[in-house]
Amino acid sequence: MIDLPKEWKNGGWIKFLSLKAIFDPDDQPKKVREIVGNKGEKLNGPKVKIQKNKKIMVSVKNVAF
Repeated sequence: MIDLPKEWKNGGWIKFLSLKAIFDPDDQPKKVREIVGNKGEKLNGPKVKIQKNKKIMVSVKNVAF
């Protein structure tokens, strides 16, 4: 998922772009859900968040250019 900052949408220039990757078990094939759990219950770590009664993994990276 890429959210373009307002400055870009209005034709301005920025020096950073924020990229967000979200791992949602609902969007995964059955074989992946067997590993991570249907609601992500087997996901662990600092990037794991609870959202709507399930675990998702969120990673945000700021890119300078």
